Amino acid sequence: MLEVGMFFCGNCGGTINKALSYEEKPIDDCNNCGFYEWIFEPVEDLEMEIGTRVVMDNCYEAKKYPNKVWITRSKPWLLGHGAKVVLLEGFTGGFSVDCLKVVEEEHD
Repeated sequence: MLEVGMFFCGNCGGTINKALSYEEKPIDDCNNCGFYEWIFEPVEDLEMEIGTRVVMDNCYEAKKYPNKVWITRSKPWLLGHGAKVVLLEGFTGGFSVDCLKVVEEEHD
């Protein structure tokens, strides 16, 4: 499996707004400042399948929705500043995967 990450401009910190492998290094100059050197920063695993059961953890929303099980309705993606987010059924907007804990399936 290829390591994926974000490319940041070595001058202004501008990013490419998607996860890429190192082999996909941009060949164009930075859109913000025109600089040509890119820094690769690997990101941790982006894998979370649609339909994954999760609870919010260690955030304000976890106190607002204690023990509520949410279902992911998208795979994770990276925001411009590198945060990994996912869509949840019944929740508006992307939610940080760093504040989600996967709920193991219950077996009878």
